[in-house]
Amino acid sequence: MSALRRVLLALWGLVCAAAAVLMAVMLVNSTVAANVINFLDKCFLYNMRQAFIEETGIWLAIIIGLVLLAFGIFCVVVALMPKPIAKKLRVATVEGGAVDIGLTALYNIVKKAASSTAGVKSVQPELQVKNNGLHVELNIILDSEHSVPEVGNIVSDEVKNQLEAMAGIVPADVRVVVTEVAEQKEEGVTIVN
Repeated sequence: MSALRRVLLALWGLVCAAAAVLMAVMLVNSTVAANVINFLDKCFLYNMRQAFIEETGIWLAIIIGLVLLAFGIFCVVVALMPKPIAKKLRVATVEGGAVDIGLTALYNIVKKAASSTAGVKSVQPELQVKNNGLHVELNIILDSEHSVPEVGNIVSDEVKNQLEAMAGIVPADVRVVVTEVAEQKEEGVTIVN
């Protein structure tokens, strides 16, 4: 949903909720009710005095107020809900259709590409699809015998190359974060700090 539609929906919800609150005030305060009803009778040429002052239609007014309040709250909640996260990315459009790739497949490509680099002990990719494309963040644990900047550049290049070769996607951003450097014991057992 576009930003303008969200704003309009939120405003509509607030108007409905305000109308419901006004109706509630009119049911308990006869002075406010008389003034509002006189104004509305002039504007809409409808005799609302029966519903609020003479109490013949008080239950109808309560039901209408509750419906307006529920609808207003629903509109505001829908307008404020976050955008759904994309589960796939369009890689090509062909005549009569399109080619999409799921984020799970992209995750596997990225993880395999990063893991195949020498010195990388483990990798945890995070993928986000935004308006300007695919953003990749790689949290890696590195072997202590390798240079952090060197392995970081190699991992970044390998991920970019594999995404382009396998999925036809040039990522907008590839960030490599070395979260830990694993130390090696003398017996050859790796200890992670």
